[in-house]
Amino acid sequence: MNIIYFLAAVASILSWALTMFYNKELMKNITPIELTVNRWVLGGLIGIICMLFLHFNKGNLLTGTELSYRFDENKKYYGIITLMLIGSFIGSATYYFLIDKVGASTVAMYLNPLNILVVALLGHFFFDEKFNKQMIAGMGTITIGMLIFAFGNTKKLN
Repeated sequence: MNIIYFLAAVASILSWALTMFYNKELMKNITPIELTVNRWVLGGLIGIICMLFLHFNKGNLLTGTELSYRFDENKKYYGIITLMLIGSFIGSATYYFLIDKVGASTVAMYLNPLNILVVALLGHFFFDEKFNKQMIAGMGTITIGMLIFAFGNTKKLN
């Protein structure tokens, strides 16, 4: 594996993991919906700044890399992107609500593995992605791990 991919994966995992606890800390002072709106407003402002920068730089952050942006070719995807944004907003709000009510580690233990399973199943049934024996074994291991966690965590959920 390329070291850049490995470092990107580590950065992604750590930033998502730490974000769970930052969110929990923030929700001591604001509601889950306030956190969602604040993050989306800030994200929107950052997005607008990036789009303006790319527009005035003729769509290229670094020419000839994955960091170039083709305005005309991407217009046809804005409808799908809008649906993704709505789904992400609902997902974020409910995710923060659950973190506030049952705790970051409990939410992470249930929702993150379920997300893996749902993505794998949707990919298989709707997007023609194939399963192999290792993937099936991994999904079984995830399910067993969640069950072990659930049965060991019944006091907290009641």
